[in-house]
Amino acid sequence: MTLALLRKIEAATLPLQLSQRADIDETQILRAADLVAAMFLRPPESGASPHRVARVLAITARGRALLAAERAPHSDGTP
Repeated sequence: MTLALLRKIEAATLPLQLSQRADIDETQILRAADLVAAMFLRPPESGASPHRVARVLAITARGRALLAAERAPHSDGTP
């Protein structure tokens, strides 16, 4: 599922703000793997609420290489 989010980020206009808990968790994984540059923020209007958002700033070179490798045809002819 995390690679699906990386593809979604690739298709989006950056910076991209994500507020769904699952997307935030996956963005943390992508950032830890050095696939995206992202910040995790607590919006001012959230007050003491633990609600956070993820703001994806860029796909890293490593992330772009992974996406390109996924699109490349396999040498054994499988898609």
